[in-house]
Amino acid sequence: MKGMLFNIQKFCTQDGPGIRTTVFFKGCPLHCLWCHNPESQSIQKEEVPETEESFGYEMAAEKVIQEVLQDKAFYDNSGGGVTLSGGEPLFQAEFCLELLKKAKENDLHVCMETCGFASKEIILQTAEYVDLYLFDYKETNSEKHKTYTGVGNELILENLKELDKIGKKIILRCPIIPGYNDTVEHFAGIGKLGNELQNLIEIQIEPYHNFGVEKYKRLGRMYGLPNVSISGEETVNTWVREIQKDTNVKVIHL
Repeated sequence: MKGMLFNIQKFCTQDGPGIRTTVFFKGCPLHCLWCHNPESQSIQKEEVPETEESFGYEMAAEKVIQEVLQDKAFYDNSGGGVTLSGGEPLFQAEFCLELLKKAKENDLHVCMETCGFASKEIILQTAEYVDLYLFDYKETNSEKHKTYTGVGNELILENLKELDKIGKKIILRCPIIPGYNDTVEHFAGIGKLGNELQNLIEIQIEPYHNFGVEKYKRLGRMYGLPNVSISGEETVNTWVREIQKDTNVKVIHL
């Protein structure tokens, strides 16, 4: 079986424990205003206007695992492995499951970064093969979540709590965008959620950056947040402290 990818990145150190290879899936059910990988949103291969550059290629699951296994010695020595990311891996559910099974057949530690917007059935099918979920939590207020991402957060929260209920290890990843979700309400919501989850290892704050702006230009698209400024270290540390005061789970920023 083949899936549509847009990158396989080696020697990653922020996509789970140890040294990892991250497999980036194309296609996503959300359309976050701040998305910094616009090339990940469509499942189709995309050509960059007036250049020979393109985003997206098909690759068989067996070939992906062969490439990932080239660095198995680094994973074994560092406690690392493979991470499925995107886009959204669950947007290509059948291919995602095949890749997960092959990873486990080869004794790889598996992380999956997910927005959580998928059926409970699909989420639970992945749980057998995933060691650690990097679960995005973008906004506490569901109406705001829909404004910012295109969907409400009810299904996302249901799936998160379902994974927690069956004992899966989770890291909560929270992108913070100045002027949008850097609110007292959202910070309190993150802390409250942290206290409700029994298998949450850590809360990771992801400060806004504008690395994707040039990609939007190359793809001929409008960027959703043209006037957002990048927050300094002091501001980001304030966010961390604000969330940490409401939860016993460790809060850090990336």
